[in-house]
Amino acid sequence: MEILGNKSVSLRSIIRKHPLNLIIWVLLCGGLYLTSLYSYVLFHIVAESFSIIIAFSLFTIAWNTRRLAKNNYVLFLSIAFLFAGLIDFVHTLAYKGMGIFQGFDANLPTQLWIIARYLQSLSLLAAPWFIDRKPNIRTVFGFYLVTTILLLTAVFSGTLFPNCFIEGQGLTPFKIVSEYVICLILFISLAFLLSRSKKFDPQILHLMVGSILFTIISELAFTFYISVYGLSNLIGHYFKIFAFYLVYRAIIVTGLDNPYSLLFYDLQKNREELQMIIDASPIMIFYKDRESRFIRVNKALTEATGLHREEIEGKTDFDIYPDQARSYEEDDKEVIASGKSKTGIIEQLDTAQSGQRWLQTDKIPYRDINGSVIGIIGFSIDITERKQAEDALLNSEQKLKAVLYGSPIPQFVIDRDHRVIYWNSALEEITGIKASEVIGTNKHWQAFYDTERPCLADLMADGAIEGINELYQGKYGKSKLVDGAYEATDYFPTLGEEGKWLFFTAVVIKDVNGQVIGALETLEDVTERKQAEEEILTLSITDQLTGLHNRRGFITVADQQLKLSDRTKRGMLLFFADLDGMKWINDTLGHEEGDRALMEAAAILKETFRAVDIMARMGGDEFAILAIDSTEINSEIFSTRLQERIDAHNQQENRRYSLSLSVGCVCYDPQNPRSLDELIGHADRLMYENKRIKKSCL
Repeated sequence: MEILGNKSVSLRSIIRKHPLNLIIWVLLCGGLYLTSLYSYVLFHIVAESFSIIIAFSLFTIAWNTRRLAKNNYVLFLSIAFLFAGLIDFVHTLAYKGMGIFQGFDANLPTQLWIIARYLQSLSLLAAPWFIDRKPNIRTVFGFYLVTTILLLTAVFSGTLFPNCFIEGQGLTPFKIVSEYVICLILFISLAFLLSRSKKFDPQILHLMVGSILFTIISELAFTFYISVYGLSNLIGHYFKIFAFYLVYRAIIVTGLDNPYSLLFYDLQKNREELQMIIDASPIMIFYKDRESRFIRVNKALTEATGLHREEIEGKTDFDIYPDQARSYEEDDKEVIASGKSKTGIIEQLDTAQSGQRWLQTDKIPYRDINGSVIGIIGFSIDITERKQAEDALLNSEQKLKAVLYGSPIPQFVIDRDHRVIYWNSALEEITGIKASEVIGTNKHWQAFYDTERPCLADLMADGAIEGINELYQGKYGKSKLVDGAYEATDYFPTLGEEGKWLFFTAVVIKDVNGQVIGALETLEDVTERKQAEEEILTLSITDQLTGLHNRRGFITVADQQLKLSDRTKRGMLLFFADLDGMKWINDTLGHEEGDRALMEAAAILKETFRAVDIMARMGGDEFAILAIDSTEINSEIFSTRLQERIDAHNQQENRRYSLSLSVGCVCYDPQNPRSLDELIGHADRLMYENKRIKKSCL
C-alpha cells in the first residue's frame, strides 16, 4: 500500500515516482549547508526545529485521532516523541552561542542531546510491545512527564549527570560510550520491529526501518566531533532530519490518510475465525477469483449442492455445473469489470441430491487491501418455495384480472419481487400510464414519483406488513395499520399539473399455506382534502400581521430543532427582541401606525437572518429568532447586520419616528442542553438588560 494520496510509498519510491521531491530535498540540504557557513547556530536552530515540529505534530495528530485509529503503537510512540522533542527544544535553546542559559558551556546541550536520544531509542525499543496491548494513556503520559522532569533536573543540577563535553578536549568517554549504547539499543529495537513485521503494512515498516537506520548513522556521526560546530556534528543533524522525516511519513499517513494500515493481524487465525463465521450462516456464501474459481465456500453451500468442500474449492462452475455455468460466469465478469455489486440475481440450480432449485444471489466485488477487484463474493438463498408460490399466483391471473380491471377504484397488485401483476383501468385514468407499460416490471412507482421507490421490500422479506412503516412514510404524520391493512397518505408530484395527494391502502395476499406472495394496493385522490388541511395548519401557526410564525408555531418548530441539534451536536442562537417605543407609537400615532411598525420590524428581521432560521412574533411587540447551526461567533455578525438594517431603514425620508430593537441573545450548546423555556427566559432577561442600558444612555 502507498501512503501518498492514499498510497503508501517508501523513500525510494517517493523519489522514483516524484523526482521533484529529490530536487527539493537537494535544494533544502544545500540551503541548510549554506546556512551553516553563515551561522552554525542558525543552522542548528533550523535543523532541530524540523525534528521538534514533527515530534509535536505527530503527538497532536495521534492524540486527536486515537479514537478513530485505535493504534496503540502509534499513540505510544507519539507520546514518547513529544517528550523527546521537548528535550530537543531545551537542547536548542542551550546550544553554544545562543546565550540563553547563563553560566553553562557546551557541556549542557550535549548532555541534553544524550538524554533525548536515550529516551527516543528506548521508546523505539518498547513501542512494538504495545502492538498487541492497549497502554494506559494516563500512566504512559505521566511516566514520560516525570522521567523528563527528572532528567532535566539532573542535567541542570551540574553534578548529578555525567559530563559529556569538555571545552578544548571534546567529547567525554561517557558521551561516546552512550552514543554506542544508543546505537545498540536502536539495533535491538530494529530487530524487535522486524520480528513483528507481519503486524505492519510492508511500506510503513520500510519507513520505520529507514528511520531507525538513519538515527543510528546520526548517532555514529556524533561520536567524532571535537567542536560542537564541527563537520561530523553537521552530518549528524542531516541524518536526524532524514530520520524524523521518515517517522513523519509513516505516522502522519497512518493517523490521517490510512489509519488502518498499521493495524496488526494474524492471517491464519483470522482465516479460521472467518470460516467459522461463514459456516454458521444459513445463507450460502462463496468467494471466487477473477477466473471464477471457487476460493472458499461455506457449509450451507456444500449442504445445498451435496458436494464436499474439496469438490468445489479450486474448481469453476464449468467443472461443477456445466449446464448453468455460462450464465453464472457472465454475472461474475460483470461484477469484476464494473466493480459494482449485482443483487437479486435469480438462478436455477440442478442438483442430483434435491433436483431443481431456485436461488436468489447477490454478488459483490472482492477487493484486496489496495482496493483492486480480485474476484467476487456471493450470497445465495434458496427461494424454491417462494418461486412455486409465485407461479401459483401467476396461474390465477385471469380470474383476478377479471375482478380488478373493471373496478372503478384505482387498484394494482404486485408480487414478492415488486413486479406488477394487475393494473386496472381506473388506475390508468388517474396516472395516465397504460397497464401494458408496467405489467411485468417493478417500475410502477415511477408512475407516481420521478424515481423508483422500494415500496414493499420489508413486507416481502418478513412476511409481515409491520415491517414497511418507514418505507411508506408520507410527508405529514406517520403511516398506520388499520385492521391489518397499511394506510398512508403521500404526495405524488408527477400526477396532474401540480401533483396529487393520494390515500392508499396496502393489504397482503397470502397463499393457502399463509405465505405472503404479493400485495393489493388501493388508491383514493384526497388532494382537495389535503390542501384544506394544510391551509388550516398554516393559519394556526402563522402570525397574520407579519407573516412570521406565531408563538405556537415557533415553539413547535423550535422544539424539533432542539432535538435535531442534540443529535447533530451543532449549536444554535436564540435572539429575543422587543420593539422599543411601541406604546408611544400606539398612543401618539395610533394602532394602525403601530401595526405598520411591527411589519417593518418583521421585514428587517427577514432581511437580517437567513431563510433557514426560524422567526416568530411571540405576541405584542416581541419577536424571537432561532438561528440554526450558529455559534457565539455568529451572534456578533447577526447583531451588527441587524443594527445596520435598522439604521438604513431609519435614514429613509419623511419618517415620523425611528425604529429600535432591544435584543437579547443566548447560545444553545447541545453538549449542555436546556429546555426551550429556559432559553427564552434567559434571552428575555438579556433583552431587558439591553433595553435598560439603552434607557440609561438617553
